[in-house]
Amino acid sequence: LVLTILTALVTIIGSLIGGAHTWGYYPGKIWSQLICYILLIPVEDMEGEKYTKRTSYVFVPNHQGAFDIFLNTDSWDGNFKWMMKEGLRKIPFVGKACESAGHIFVDRSSPKKVLATMRQAESSLKDGVSLVVFPEGARTFTGHMGYFKRGAFQLADELQLEVVPVTIDGSFEILPRTGKWIHRHRMILTIHEPIPPKGKGQKHQGSMNEAYAAVESALPEKYKRDGEETKTRTDKDIMTNGIANILIDSSWSIPRLSLSTHSCLFLSSYRSILLHAFLLFNQLHVLLRLCKEILHQSILFKRQGAVLMMSSNLAESSPDTGS
Repeated sequence: LVLTILTALVTIIGSLIGGAHTWGYYPGKIWSQLICYILLIPVEDMEGEKYTKRTSYVFVPNHQGAFDIFLNTDSWDGNFKWMMKEGLRKIPFVGKACESAGHIFVDRSSPKKVLATMRQAESSLKDGVSLVVFPEGARTFTGHMGYFKRGAFQLADELQLEVVPVTIDGSFEILPRTGKWIHRHRMILTIHEPIPPKGKGQKHQGSMNEAYAAVESALPEKYKRDGEETKTRTDKDIMTNGIANILIDSSWSIPRLSLSTHSCLFLSSYRSILLHAFLLFNQLHVLLRLCKEILHQSILFKRQGAVLMMSSNLAESSPDTGS
């Protein structure tokens, strides 16, 4: 935690004084190396570099766990920017450091803000600066790969940049999404051959399928899908299944997950729905009790008013016995 705060402060101050291009890259790289050294986590690059440092790319790694960040930052030599969720901006020190370094926050609150995010990414991808995007959008629950969202591939298609598939293996064993303790395990980074652009338009679908297959090819057999073929899904199919971590868009051809992954993601989404439904039911129950109590008090008040009025009328109409 102390090392993270110090790195964030150095990045913020350095970016203000010197420039985000340098101070947004080297402090984070040193931070990642130190974290891996301190925790005795070995890092291995299986294939070496298959890309040119002075060329801009869109890197698309799988997202196994929290330690993916350390592996990516430690292993790559070229300068790059992360594309991350808008919610990460709220993390103390880290959010401000990422903003100062020029990393890109994705704000999906409105189409206008999404377009602004794309324009920021376009302006950043110059002079050999690349973009790193987790196309799954979230960490895996089981170690299996999730569905790829098409945003990174659309951006690469629009800017006519090569897509570089990257396989991360070992991060899930160190700290899975549902884990609380860190376990020592080797992390392996495999950088695959860049996928050249296929022309502007709707041709990013082919790049997405090709990247998925390349990333999955370097994973252990236990984390590969069970030989199922690529299947086209529509908005209705995705919404019906209720699977988490999927960007809903039409005619999205994506490899199917194994049954175990489907079950885990569905159960997690189902549990969340049940929890929200229970909280809503509890709030409605309290509201109904409050309305019932108000109605009961109102009836009592009316009855008391009626009794007082009748008593007053009887007092006025009774004969005066004292005369």
